[in-house]
Amino acid sequence: MGTSNLKSVASVRETVSQAKWEARAYQMQMQTLAGGAPLTALPAELIEKASQQALHWKHIRKLEWPALKKLLDEKEPDYKN
Repeated sequence: MGTSNLKSVASVRETVSQAKWEARAYQMQMQTLAGGAPLTALPAELIEKASQQALHWKHIRKLEWPALKKLLDEKEPDYKN
């Protein structure tokens, strides 16, 4: 069996949220590389601070699923059938 970047998660909500955030990170990385300018490494302290701040986003991400579901209900109501 091959390896995958996908992690086991407890719910569809968490899976969709994680995939969305990973897609955004990938898009930013590709845009940065496409710019052609030399890349600068971030200081370790800044990376650690951002990691600690991200731990507090879990409560915000719980609000994300209802919003995404509402958007889907509005744009593609037939998915329920």
